[in-house]
Amino acid sequence: MTIAYLLAKEKIRELKKDLKVQKGNFPEPNQSFVFEAQIKESDYPSMLEITVKVSKDKETALLSELIEKKQ
Repeated sequence: MTIAYLLAKEKIRELKKDLKVQKGNFPEPNQSFVFEAQIKESDYPSMLEITVKVSKDKETALLSELIEKKQ
């Protein structure tokens, strides 16, 4: 596992609590990593897809996870 992967997993955990599209840099000591998060309807009814891309130089991690929509 890379630092980018671990940061992406952490960002998905944050987004599950507060569903907001975000982008920017991580705080110290990982400020050189950039992230972009998207939330969209999935192909499955009542589900949302969270996608997070984290990158630094040539290293990139792209993770997606499905979560149930809150009613």
